[in-house]
Amino acid sequence: MKRRNPAASEAVLQGILFGRTAALLALGCACLSPTLLAHGRLVTTDLPITLAFITVLITYARLLGRITWGRLLCALLAIDALCLVKFSWPVVAPPLIVMAACAVIRRRPIAFALRPLRRSVHVDGAHKEFAINHRGGRMLVFGLIALLSLTSMYGAIWCCYGLRYAASAEGAAAQAGLTAQGSRGREVATERQAAWDMTMRDKSGKPLKGLVADFVRWARDRRFLPEAYVYGLAFTRKTVEGQVTYLLGKTPDGGRLSYFPIAFAIKTPIAIFLLLGAGIAAAWGPAKLRCRDPVLMCGLVTFVITYLAVIVSSDLNLGHRHLLPCYAPFMILCGRGAAWLSHKIARWFVLAPVGLLAYANISIYPHYLCYFNELVGGPANGHHYLRDSNIDWGQDLKRLADFARRHPADKIKLAYFGSADPKKYGIECEMMPSQLDFGGTPAALTAGTYIVSANQLCGLYTRQIRDSFWQREINQQQYRTMAERFSQPPRNDLTNTQRAARDRAKRRFEEAQRWLLLNRLSRRVPDERIGWSMFVFRLSQTDVDYLVRNPKHAPEGTATTD
Repeated sequence: MKRRNPAASEAVLQGILFGRTAALLALGCACLSPTLLAHGRLVTTDLPITLAFITVLITYARLLGRITWGRLLCALLAIDALCLVKFSWPVVAPPLIVMAACAVIRRRPIAFALRPLRRSVHVDGAHKEFAINHRGGRMLVFGLIALLSLTSMYGAIWCCYGLRYAASAEGAAAQAGLTAQGSRGREVATERQAAWDMTMRDKSGKPLKGLVADFVRWARDRRFLPEAYVYGLAFTRKTVEGQVTYLLGKTPDGGRLSYFPIAFAIKTPIAIFLLLGAGIAAAWGPAKLRCRDPVLMCGLVTFVITYLAVIVSSDLNLGHRHLLPCYAPFMILCGRGAAWLSHKIARWFVLAPVGLLAYANISIYPHYLCYFNELVGGPANGHHYLRDSNIDWGQDLKRLADFARRHPADKIKLAYFGSADPKKYGIECEMMPSQLDFGGTPAALTAGTYIVSANQLCGLYTRQIRDSFWQREINQQQYRTMAERFSQPPRNDLTNTQRAARDRAKRRFEEAQRWLLLNRLSRRVPDERIGWSMFVFRLSQTDVDYLVRNPKHAPEGTATTD
């Protein structure tokens, strides 16, 4: 009968930080988390990078405890996947360094089992492995692992791009343009060099500065990495420049230090906070749930601190989703609260929050993206505090199609934030200012059903809709001048050129009227909501005329939604 390997059994136990019960509790919290469920079904990199981060930390923690071919391969595959998912992968470096330092400082020897099994010494039915006892030897081994990891990542990036430097293959595809991040938004440059020039310059036309920009230039000059990978890094760096933030009813340029703390506070279920408290309190609770892998725990703590420091100081305040990588360690900490399940009274401080979390999940289903906790009154009030990917990614277009089928007589005028063409969903509508130009008929400012996405209602990426635009005296004066000009019929003695110029000016004025109408609707209580991301306003002709009459004063007696 084959004997059980004690070392393997111990490794399995060490792979679980606080035991199986804690692991099941952590898994349950993750399965019920509205945030994780919201982004798990979206084709984005937020959840994959979360999985990649935690996988790297776990595989390297196991590798630092016992070095085998299998563990080394798993660790290298994990780090390769991480560097290919998202450009934020360097954040994992400090945790790995701290983990390696902890493994070096600890007095516990590290098992080294890379040699063929037949060379191992057989004692009492078990294989005795070589152990590295000296700190110098452990440092050397970990240095070699780090070098091997960097080499593996470098090779993985090149393999992913077909071992080719050029962004496109030779032939006709080589003439393909690159999507450039210019000063006025995303454009398609006809030449590759033009795309590089647009992406590597700031709004004033000066070359971008900073560590990332310098690395991009160096890597491109020396063809150190594939062009597409380096260009993606440059594109991401340019995206951060001048990014708009929506926070507490305002849309300032650049980031705010308070953005992610506020987002975490109001987008995380209260039950998670209670379970986090139970997990922290368990540090002074039953000894049987003490940490079984200090190296992994040090890595998780360092990762959370490092990641939060980077993300909070960043100007890229696009959504609570950027905090997802921290949720895996938080769920593990929630699982530690399982220590209290053996106490008759204290167990309710764990069971009650789990029930509360299940209720929060059921109550928001299937609108997980729009979840806000009770601190701000739930999803009905969430748009007062956060917008962008926190509430509106155009996900309610199918529900809008259902709304249109239920109200066939409504004349829908749509201001949509999303990339899907409403016509593809059978939605017959006139278009108000939207995120993209879908080529539909511009909405006539007549009576009808105006449906506005949350992001369009505040002018998140359309500055002409924002309060700050209409509060400027020069814009108000120009609007009044155009309104007076086009309130009169055109003269009969106009030449064809003058008539064409007048028609162009009138179209610009009509567009300004649509901007002003959306701005005024942001202060009006909606008649209905589609999902939680679309606002429905049923307006008569009198309502429309009143809302676009004066650009200076907001309609009196109306509520504000911003």
